[in-house]
Amino acid sequence: ARAMREPQIGLPAAIGTPAGWGLGWSLGETAGVVEHGGDSIGVAALLLLVPEQHIAVAMATNGGDAGALAHDVVDPLLSRLAGIEPSAGLPAPGTDARASEPHRYAGRYQTRPALAEVTLDDAGRLWLTVSARAEALTMAHAAGVPGQPDRYELRPLGGDTFVLIEDGGPAAACEFLGPAGPAQSLFYGGRAAPRT
Repeated sequence: ARAMREPQIGLPAAIGTPAGWGLGWSLGETAGVVEHGGDSIGVAALLLLVPEQHIAVAMATNGGDAGALAHDVVDPLLSRLAGIEPSAGLPAPGTDARASEPHRYAGRYQTRPALAEVTLDDAGRLWLTVSARAEALTMAHAAGVPGQPDRYELRPLGGDTFVLIEDGGPAAACEFLGPAGPAQSLFYGGRAAPRT
């Protein structure tokens, strides 16, 4: 049981995301909290444990913005039950923030369920467009969910770490991996997508 709560793997872009993995559990930004969650088309689930206090909080939803629901319901509940305050959240770099080497990041990155394309606009801003593919796209169509890609502005935070901006605010963090030259992969959403 202790291996579930001890770091086994560290994660890049550990800003607003789990800092690493124990045995089958994400290690949250807050000490003493472990979690496991996931989502698929139209559903999401999250289980948070505070083992030292014998507290568990579970959330399951059939649609909507699961992240916002966790922020509005689960975070205050965890605060009230365990005295654990939510993390400060993601920083929002200014609208004028630009990557010093944008061409390092521009390109296509792909996993089996998703294609991520990073492009550079005339103003020097980087954009990330994520599209479902393969089985994920088939499942979305079968569920009647439009297969619209998600689009985010990428604002640099430091090094190869960026904040994804959606509707003017921070949505998530990502990190580009690899030595100097073109990035070899994009770490986003808990997975590393290799450059294709």
